Order: sequence, then structure tokens, then C-alpha cells
Amino acid sequence: MCIATTSSINDENQSMSVSQVSEDKERLKTMVVAAITESLPDLVENERANDEANGKFARIANALEGSNASLKVNTLSGGYSNLSYQIQLEQEEESNSNSILLFAKLCFERALWNPDSPKAYLLDRTVNEFTIMNRILDTVIDTDDIVAEPHLCLDLLHGDIKMKLLVTAWSKSGDEQFANQIIDGIIDKRVAPRLGKFMAQINAMEEFPKDINDDVRDILLGTTEGNLNKMEQALQTNLDDDVVKDKRLCELAQSWGADVCRDIFLLNEKDLKQKECFGHQDLHLFNILVEAKPPVSTLENFGPNGTVAVVDWELAFWGPKGRDMGLLWSWPISALLAHTLNGHADNVYNAMLSLMDQSWDAYAKQMLESHHVDEEDLKRTYRNSMAWAGWFVFFSHYNFGAQIEHFTGYNELSPTDQDTLREAIGIVGLKLLHYCYINEDGQNLDSVSISDMTETRNAIFNDELQVLNGIAASRRRRSQRMSTLRLSNRRLSDAAFHSSFVNASFVKAREDSIRNSAVRYEVISEDSED
Repeated sequence: MCIATTSSINDENQSMSVSQVSEDKERLKTMVVAAITESLPDLVENERANDEANGKFARIANALEGSNASLKVNTLSGGYSNLSYQIQLEQEEESNSNSILLFAKLCFERALWNPDSPKAYLLDRTVNEFTIMNRILDTVIDTDDIVAEPHLCLDLLHGDIKMKLLVTAWSKSGDEQFANQIIDGIIDKRVAPRLGKFMAQINAMEEFPKDINDDVRDILLGTTEGNLNKMEQALQTNLDDDVVKDKRLCELAQSWGADVCRDIFLLNEKDLKQKECFGHQDLHLFNILVEAKPPVSTLENFGPNGTVAVVDWELAFWGPKGRDMGLLWSWPISALLAHTLNGHADNVYNAMLSLMDQSWDAYAKQMLESHHVDEEDLKRTYRNSMAWAGWFVFFSHYNFGAQIEHFTGYNELSPTDQDTLREAIGIVGLKLLHYCYINEDGQNLDSVSISDMTETRNAIFNDELQVLNGIAASRRRRSQRMSTLRLSNRRLSDAAFHSSFVNASFVKAREDSIRNSAVRYEVISEDSED
């Protein structure tokens, strides 16, 4: 069922280019409020149909009828391909703690970072996200509010720029991005097992068509070229030059040779084409929310419940086993190297490895008990998890340098030490990929146990940690500090990461005049066939 309503917003004859859409944030906030407000009658009627006589939308509608209430929009993150908001009902007679909260995400057509490219995330991704969240809530038992309830998926037409607005419940489980704990080096041990069990439940779902979001896979396949180009540079580097950037990585690549370096990424590309299980496919630690860190006065590091939420389902598709787990592991791996260069290895080593091991143990337990997989299947999934962790670490953190400025102490490192850290990250990523895809010693990896693979994984880490520990010992030890993202109350969007491999030059905006824009909304209900 689709419920269509229309409205118009007068833009006072101001023209706005595609690039300006992401910059004119106040105008976009007005559009978001207008869209939600005009949808309230249908939302209230839906609540009544579900025997919710005094539901949140009825309370919002009643409050807005008075003169002392309004919807306040706070920008959380975004600007390249979407903008995320917190929507809060503000009433003079209520405290903020009692106010109603919603989450909203405004998605731009074809992503603003590359409006002219034939490859882009189409607006179908938002419809799919709405559908996926609903199906998960209907199918997965005992989700512990890991997925927020979706309320609306709205079509917005602003001149000839198409957008979609996704509105969901505000997550009860997470208030800050999980990456903050990894930056701190102090990790809530309750989170990883919950994530591991949930990942297994998602990977076992068969409710979605196998071509859902296939365009996302097509874009990710384009990363192979960027990685091959980076390896070609390493292979062509003259190691006898007086100054050689990333010399140890170049030596490693040259010791393997061109054929092996090429095969690593061609085999990774082949794996990406597999449709073995449904997955989130973007499960790094900025798309995982946890309870906010309590005030310092409480002397507590974590909230009372250890809850977790997974957000941003717009890129979910059928892919290879182990990819979700690998992306979860990637940030702890690189962050461990950053902590080590800052002299914190002793404090964080066990915490980072425990996160990886606990998430895997819970995943494997759920798969064995509820989804009837065998040990051989788990071994392949574990090896793939190592490979995809290596891919994200190499491609995102090393090759493109995405997100690394948020690692602990990174901006306080000298340029030389920043380059050293980035090279160490690249080496770890390459070694993980090489171990999982290349079988140079004739060993059949299918016969290798998970514990043996874990031992190799840790040995790869330890080789680089030894190098970084040696450098850290010669430097002044930096104190372990709280995440600057938390201190600034920022949520980091990963749109910049996606933009970097679709078009490294980011936005080359086409100029389109927009005058007297009309805004149209199409409410896609939960029982929509879309």
C-alpha cells in the first residue's frame, strides 16, 4: 500500500546546484520537518489501526496543535551522499529526557560526491533499507533492539533533484559510535558477543532476493583496480633510492612478485562475486552504536546494559561469508597499531584481540546451534573473515587513508610517524590477504584449524607491533586519551570513504537551476511490495 500526499515549499526563487544541496543544511532541515509533519495524519491512523491510541505520532500531532511545541532537527553526520538527523519534539512543559526522539536520514539521488558518474548508489538503496529493517524485525527473534523500527520512506522532489527520507525510531540501544571505545582502548566486553550472535542471525536470513542492491557490489568491484595500481607502484619502486616511501611494504611486494600481488586482489574480487549469504556489508565500527560513556563523576567506563545497535542498512546485499566479520575486525586491527605507536600496546592488546575472538565465538556458536552449519563451513568463514579484514585495512586505511585521522594520537604524530603507522597498517592488510588467498607452501588451508589460523593472524599482528614498539620506545610516551569524536559529540559518516574509491576527486558538480521547488512525498507503508 502506498499513501501519497503533496505539498510545496517556496524557495524564494533561489537557485541551488547539486553541490549546494549538501551545504544548504538549514533549508534541508525545513524540508525534513515539513515532510514528517505532513505525514502525521497517516502515521496516527496507522497507530490507531494497530491499537496504539496514544502512540508517539499521536502525541507529536497533539503537541504540535498547541503553540508551545516544535520539532527540532539536529544534524548528526553526513553531507556527501546523505544527511542524518535527530528529530526531537520540544515542549516547554517537558524536560529533554522525556521528549520524543526520531532518527531521519535524507539520501540524495546518485550521491552528491559524483553526480555525473554512471556508477552510483541509486535511491533504491533507501527503499531497500526500509524493507530490510522491517524484515529483520519480523524475522529475527530476540534482536534486543539492535535494529530500530522504521516508520517512513518518503520521496522528496526538490526541483529536479530526487531525494528519499528514511524515518525510524530513535535507537534505544546505542547513543555513540562503537569506534569511540576502540579509540579509547577500553572496550565493553558485553558488546562483541551480542554482535557475533546477531551477525550469524543476519547471515542465515533467506528472506531477501539475491539481486538486492547488486549495484553496490558492482561499485565495490571497482576497488580492485585501485589496489592493483597501488601494488604496481610498490613493485616499480627502486629500493636503492636514497629515500623510499613505504620501503618495507615495497620490499614485501617485490619479494612476492607481480603475479602473486595481482592474484591476491583478483581472488578477492572473485570472492566478492559470491552470493553465499545475506549481510550488512558495511559493518565497520561507525555503523555500530553502543551506550554513551557515563559522566566521569560516576567512575564507570560503560553504560549499565551493554546494549548495541546496528545502523545504515542501505548497502546490504548477498555476498561472501565472513565479510561482515572481517569489516568488524578491521578497525580494532588498525587501532591496535596506532595505540602501539603511541606507547599503549600493553593496555589495549588483549582488549582488541578479545573483541575479535569473542565476536567470532558467539557467531560460531549461533551458527552451529541454530543454522546447522558444520566445522568445515566455519573454517572457511573464519579464513574469509581474516581476508576481508585485510582488504578493508589495506584498501581503506592504507591505500586511501580513510578514517585514520581518528586513530588515537594520530594528529599528534610527526609526518614521519604517520607514514610509518600507515605503512604498518598496509603490511598487516597485505599479509592477511596473502595468507588467506595464496597457498605458496602447498599447505591445504581447508585442513588448517581455526586455532591455527588465529595463531597465524596474531603472529602477523605481532611482527608489526614489534616494529612499532621499537619506535615508540624511542619517543615520549603519550597519555591515553578519550576519543575526540566523543568530546566533540560528533558522529562520523563513512560517505567520504565511499566517495574516495568511486571518484577520488569527489564532487565535480553539475550546475542545475532550481526555482520555486515543489516537494512531493510518497509514504511507503510496511506492507508495500517494494
